[in-house]
Amino acid sequence: MTSFFANAADALKEMSDKGSKSTELGEDSKKELKRMEVERAGTFHQVSSIYQSDVEKVPKQPHHQKKDSKAASSKSEDEVKHEKELRRLRRSHPLGRVVNRKCSVPLLGMSAKGTNYRGIVNLMCLLLVALNLRLVLENLIKYGILLRPWEYLSINNLRHHLPLVYTLILVLCCPALSYIIERYIAPGQKDRRLANALQLSVLLAVLIGPLYTIETTAPHGLLAMGLLCCSVTYAMKIVSYWHVCHDLFWSVKKNKLEMLLGDEKETLEVARKYPRCLSLKDMYMFIAYPTLCYQLWYPRYPHRNWMRLLKYTALLLFCLALQLIIMQQYMLPILLNARIMLIDSQSWRESALIVAERVLKLAVPNLYCWLLMFFTLFHTWMNILAELTRFGDREFY
Repeated sequence: MTSFFANAADALKEMSDKGSKSTELGEDSKKELKRMEVERAGTFHQVSSIYQSDVEKVPKQPHHQKKDSKAASSKSEDEVKHEKELRRLRRSHPLGRVVNRKCSVPLLGMSAKGTNYRGIVNLMCLLLVALNLRLVLENLIKYGILLRPWEYLSINNLRHHLPLVYTLILVLCCPALSYIIERYIAPGQKDRRLANALQLSVLLAVLIGPLYTIETTAPHGLLAMGLLCCSVTYAMKIVSYWHVCHDLFWSVKKNKLEMLLGDEKETLEVARKYPRCLSLKDMYMFIAYPTLCYQLWYPRYPHRNWMRLLKYTALLLFCLALQLIIMQQYMLPILLNARIMLIDSQSWRESALIVAERVLKLAVPNLYCWLLMFFTLFHTWMNILAELTRFGDREFY
């Protein structure tokens, strides 16, 4: 019995020890559980923060974009309203309007940069066309058609103009005389005095002969003008030929050709053959060329462009016809009316005013005539000569 109770006591003691141990284990497990829960909460917080940052990095979804666009639009609308309000206030209060903000130059000034005046040029062209059309209509209403081209084309009494033909032949023979002087007389001299005197006499014959013929015969105006143009042109060509041959003579005599010509290889090659490099054919080719500067060598095209020649011929005829229209339809009536008004004038003051008014009225058609004469002579006629002679340098003026 005693042993039974002893065994029971031992069993109870073990159970109590186990209970105490279990309570101790329970407290430890509780502490462990709490620690695990805290760690779990911390990791959840870290994960949630990481997820939040990742979500912010990820592009917004369409519904978010709609919300943001609505917010931006509402914001922009507010800004627009605010700007409108500011403009309204500044419009009513000049103190808030700052117009002159920086230093600048005038748009129409010479120092203005990046300014395009094309519109002003177009306006001036339209104004010029309108004014000239008004003058044309006014002239036609007042005078009608006054053109008489046959007055210039019909030349009566051709026998009366034969002295002009003889003078033209004399002028055309003068370049041959100048060539003979330089080719056969000048090379055998020491100082060229005789050659220079002969060249001067040829030059005077070219200039004075036509003047004397025109003064004594009183020919038609167009024929006289043509003869004088040929005379002056050939005289200048002879002067150029004379000067070049003078330089060539002394350069060969003093052995200075290489120093004078330098890199002009083509001219130097020809100049070494002096006086055999001078020929009558070259002299008359120089007379036909559209240039006043004599050279021993000229650039030339290999062939003629007949279409270009036809174009320049048509331009020449058009310009001549336009000049005739301006002179007969506009300038001649102004001059005739001026003479009548001067005869009827009562005082010198009235005459002075009439002259001033007529001169100003002649200014515009006179300017057109001069421009057309320049274009006709230096562009169309020179290009026709250049195409016929295959002359290379077309920068005549």
